[in-house]
Amino acid sequence: MTSIFCAISFIKSVSGSNKCRIGSAIYRTAIDEFMEYKFKAFYSEESSLIKELTEKTIIMIIGRFAFEDKLNVTISQSVTLRIQTAQDEPNIYDLPIAPAFGIFSAPIQDPSEPYENKAIFRLKKDVYNSVNRKNTNLSVICKYDPRGHHSSVAEASKCRSIFSVAGELVFVEKSVFVLCDAIEWNYKTQENFESPSNKMEHLKNKRARDEELAKIAKIFNSKKKNRSNTHEDILRSETALNNIRAEENEKNSIIGTLSNNYNDSTQMNNNVTNESIHNTNTINKQDNLYVNIDCSQVTNNLDNQDVKHSITIIEIEDSDTS
Repeated sequence: MTSIFCAISFIKSVSGSNKCRIGSAIYRTAIDEFMEYKFKAFYSEESSLIKELTEKTIIMIIGRFAFEDKLNVTISQSVTLRIQTAQDEPNIYDLPIAPAFGIFSAPIQDPSEPYENKAIFRLKKDVYNSVNRKNTNLSVICKYDPRGHHSSVAEASKCRSIFSVAGELVFVEKSVFVLCDAIEWNYKTQENFESPSNKMEHLKNKRARDEELAKIAKIFNSKKKNRSNTHEDILRSETALNNIRAEENEKNSIIGTLSNNYNDSTQMNNNVTNESIHNTNTINKQDNLYVNIDCSQVTNNLDNQDVKHSITIIEIEDSDTS
């Protein structure tokens, strides 16, 4: 609840339906001083807080207030008072001298400053005015005694805090005052409770923390980059290793081919040698000759895959001569 209004009032006029009533009322602030305001009341079947409002009755009214040139009140509860009067119908002079009581809660607008032997500060907040159905900017000047149990108000008002004040409501021209009997406040954050020196120390610690975190982030980002480079190096190494393996396989294939060709050439040499020996034996048998065969001059050309064979008869001797 942003604002609460309470006053013993005289219903001057009232109109409307059984669901919504509007009118004007008056409360008494001094012997010959009165305050008039407009009101609006909503009836509900679920609630019996608002009684029937009739003209020329004295009622205690509790509601929410807004102020825009004039005081407007949305009634939340009404209690009819049975006051004995000299006449058959009560009038405004039958009202007791009872200034309006108000409670207002809002953020601090202007911090506390001394004024004569008192002190003042300002609260400000937007409130809904149901009388004209508009949002109204409500600014309340709070006056209090800075001594005693209100001695810490001045320091608290320098912080971003939410204040609640209770006391007499005074409306002067276009300004609203609360003569504070009670003042309470809540801090938005723990930071607001700190003294200026503690705040500076907190900021220094925060900067140091942020710098340390920035260093940590830089280290981890560098590691991530190194891991990326290492991965690329591994890929390059694997590619080079595969290339080496392919070259080795190709070399092994060539060596295998050459080896097969060599084996084929050797087999051919053996066949030629055997054939030559067979021929020599045939000569020995027929002509009684000894034939010495030199096969050391067999040349193998593996590149052209051609094999040249030369068989030279070195010496033929007559068996009888030997």
